[in-house]
Amino acid sequence: MPSAMSCKLLGTEEFFVIHHTDCGMSWLTIQDQRQSMLDDVAHIRNHPLVPKSIPVHGYIYDVAHGKLTEVEGVRAGGASA
Repeated sequence: MPSAMSCKLLGTEEFFVIHHTDCGMSWLTIQDQRQSMLDDVAHIRNHPLVPKSIPVHGYIYDVAHGKLTEVEGVRAGGASA
């Protein structure tokens, strides 16, 4: 997992997971972006090599409007909240 290696080898102190709308791979679109983000953030937070003290944030970038929005519920689920 790249995030675990990043912590151990590069000293990463914080993670930002950013999904985006209107993915070019339309046949594999994510039906529930919020849930997908929660799943991805949980995967990082629960990895045994990622320290619980590292904040993990989740955002969705709206490509049509250029807006970056924090996903509700992401910060509440972690040690950094």
